[in-house]
Amino acid sequence: MPKRKAKIAPGAVHVKTGEEVVVLSGTYRGRRGKVLQVIREKNRVIVEGINLVKKTVRKSQQTPEGGFQEKEGALPSCKVMLASRFDASKRRTVAVEKKA
Repeated sequence: MPKRKAKIAPGAVHVKTGEEVVVLSGTYRGRRGKVLQVIREKNRVIVEGINLVKKTVRKSQQTPEGGFQEKEGALPSCKVMLASRFDASKRRTVAVEKKA
């Protein structure tokens, strides 16, 4: 029988809307952005300018041309850290030393 992945309890998100965060891993690693929305049920956050997804939009009165629209996609909350904590942590000093 396969092992089940332990889930974090819904609602246990360590960031709030409007705070500045740093992405810790993945394609957008090291980038900073402001939290636009927190989805507590899924333990995900939407960060401004990060994880952009193209969405097809049909022609309508609001969008007469239709076409593609870029919007931010959700990231797991465990992949982001508050920018203030990141700057004060050892990770920041190690990352700066590796770049130099």
